[in-house]
Amino acid sequence: DESIALTERLAWRTRTNFYEDAITFAEGSIPQSILVALAYGVACGIIAFLYYEVFFFLLEFIWHTLPAMVVVDVWPEWAYVLWIPSVSFVMSLLTGLSIRYLGEPGDLAYTVKCVHEKAYESTSHIIPMFFSSLFSLLGGASCGPEAPLVSICAATSGYMSRRIFRQRNRNVVRKHTLMGMARALSAFFG
Repeated sequence: DESIALTERLAWRTRTNFYEDAITFAEGSIPQSILVALAYGVACGIIAFLYYEVFFFLLEFIWHTLPAMVVVDVWPEWAYVLWIPSVSFVMSLLTGLSIRYLGEPGDLAYTVKCVHEKAYESTSHIIPMFFSSLFSLLGGASCGPEAPLVSICAATSGYMSRRIFRQRNRNVVRKHTLMGMARALSAFFG
């Protein structure tokens, strides 16, 4: 009888509704998750915007403005096509140098492994991933920035979860990191 009464009292204490969760703002609750998802959406949206702005500026400059200044009316017309392998070579070299001197950027498999094991990805991969993926895209060696942005947003949201929102529970940090990864993917649809 006492064990049943104790179980009922404990069950009554843990029973909450959305209103109670909103008042207490409990860790991992739906109201907290909505606010956190909104914060990650804004942060990852800013990251995606900055990435695209830099990317499209450099894309326009390297493939349109620079050839008009350096190649057209300077090189013989038959040599115009040499601009493509020249840019690809320089971007490949810059990709390699960025990995060598900025550090290993990791890849999508590494990101998934980090989220699975540690619940977050280290922020030390943000700068190398940004530059190596940018140079790779500009040289035409990559199809798109989806995986780099997912990795960058995963590292950013994991950092925000641990430092700004002060989360210590590994499952909550993992959930927040996955929210950031989802926000990176949603940047391509809006």
